[in-house]
Amino acid sequence: MSETDNLDLSEIEYSKLPLDPGQLKVAIGILAAAQVTCMDPRIQMSKVYEELEKFGVNSRYAWVIRNAGGRAREALRSIVVSQNLLNTTDIHVIHHTKCGMAGHSEESIRLGLLDAIVNNDPAADKFNKLHQLSQHQFLPIHNQRCIHHSTAEVVRDVELLQNYPLIARKKGGADIKIHGWLYDVDAKTKTPKLTNALNRPEILSALCDFCECPIGALCECKCQCHPNA
Repeated sequence: MSETDNLDLSEIEYSKLPLDPGQLKVAIGILAAAQVTCMDPRIQMSKVYEELEKFGVNSRYAWVIRNAGGRAREALRSIVVSQNLLNTTDIHVIHHTKCGMAGHSEESIRLGLLDAIVNNDPAADKFNKLHQLSQHQFLPIHNQRCIHHSTAEVVRDVELLQNYPLIARKKGGADIKIHGWLYDVDAKTKTPKLTNALNRPEILSALCDFCECPIGALCECKCQCHPNA
């Protein structure tokens, strides 16, 4: 049994920031990684770690950042803190299928939230609430009609992190890797299916007007607009 097997993270003095890498007692080959994912409870992080262990991730040294949709832009503040004060190295962006944030625009989400607010409080000033909602970006996912679109949103988030000036590129002389995943909430296997979004099927030039996916036999994902392809 290694020293890290008995490590109690509650013993770390988080009030003394930044953390000394030695404080975490991270063993060689184990990464203190950050996971950005959706707040949907269908994403079972214990199962996700079974897959991410292949990339050196240990759940004992993982900072999980959750928000609606698992959007990287909303997580930027937490990622910068975790990298610079909590000894984080690699970052994993994890979206999932059948996400409630998918298929919306900023406007449709704001209007939906406004309806819910007014239903909960009929006396609420509707105009004022709409103004307050307009001050926020809710970062919807464009659509999830097929694997191409679902993984494309993950890729956009990964590219945002790769190009954001406050995200570190190296730590201790080693390159920091940013991974992108799509979690299948319908997977029936013991370990939920994680698709590497950065190795998504190539989108070919022949596109369907409805969902912008490859037409007919060229489509590998059985799009809704041509399910018999």
